[in-house]
Amino acid sequence: MPDTQAIELLRKSIKRYNEWKSVRPEGVDLEGVDLAGLRLAGADLIGVNLKSADLSGADLTGANLHNAVLYQVNAKGALLARCRLDEAYAADADFEGADMTQVLATQANFSRSVLRGVRFDHAKLLNATLDGADLTEARMVGALLVGTPLPDGARVDLKEAVIDTGSTIPPLPTVDFKWISDDGLMFTIGRWIPKPDASDDEVPSFVLNLRKFNRGDGEVIKGFAKLIARLSRRHHLLAPCDTVCNIPASKVESPETAVSQLSRMVAEMAGIRDGTGWLVRHKSVLPAGFFNIGTNEGKHLDSVRVAHNDLVGGRTILLLDDFIDTGSTMRACRHLLQAVGAKRVLCLALGMRDHEPL
Repeated sequence: MPDTQAIELLRKSIKRYNEWKSVRPEGVDLEGVDLAGLRLAGADLIGVNLKSADLSGADLTGANLHNAVLYQVNAKGALLARCRLDEAYAADADFEGADMTQVLATQANFSRSVLRGVRFDHAKLLNATLDGADLTEARMVGALLVGTPLPDGARVDLKEAVIDTGSTIPPLPTVDFKWISDDGLMFTIGRWIPKPDASDDEVPSFVLNLRKFNRGDGEVIKGFAKLIARLSRRHHLLAPCDTVCNIPASKVESPETAVSQLSRMVAEMAGIRDGTGWLVRHKSVLPAGFFNIGTNEGKHLDSVRVAHNDLVGGRTILLLDDFIDTGSTMRACRHLLQAVGAKRVLCLALGMRDHEPL
């Protein structure tokens, strides 16, 4: 039988429903329930049985439907933007005209479902199943499909979409892309030995581009943004990132930097949430590596704060910086974001300083 308390809370208060759901040891049964047109944005529907439920016109923006049963559900015209549909069973369902912009669907099953006119713009469909689904006039502009073949004859708008049906680890651009931490959460695009006395003509093109980036060259910033956006859509570890954020400048009076510009561009190009400015420097510090003083994490934990705690919870964040020396800034900022509820934080720097051997 459907859970009457769950139904009542869903209709009255999503916040109270989420609190109630979080302490329940078992799943919630909402089979066949009429939730049409309700505002259910941000609802915690993990593992909920919604078989044959009526969600037509409902607002489920940002809801978590991980492992939910959506078999034969009626979700015509529903708002499902930024939902998590990991391992959801949504076969034989009707999603006609639904908005699934920026949905994350890992191993979700949409077999034989009606997806006519559905917007999957910038969605991430990772090893999802679309066998026999009706995708007539559906849109997947800028979407990422890994291991998710489209049905034969599907007429879908795939402008700027990335499709990889072979490997679950798509190929990377030809850059020196290296992990620099044992936990696989921090990486860099390139490495170089700083030679400040060398002229622009005497350094490799990668280093020259880093110099131009540091000077605020708009075209170079845009070029790096395109590269990172591509990485975030094609790399199996980065694909789950739903937000991009930036390391703040070392000086309090410098909130706008090349890195903050990069962060905003990546968010727009990758179709993920813009978290630029979520980290704020409230006390100036010396840059990392300056006279090799103060490269520990403590100075950053003491001088940086999270400006939007309420927006961080549950997010998988891609944290950007220009250079890594010791990595202390990245680690400190990752700790701060996780302390206020971030689900995971992956750190990416354009370059890592290498030092000449003694």
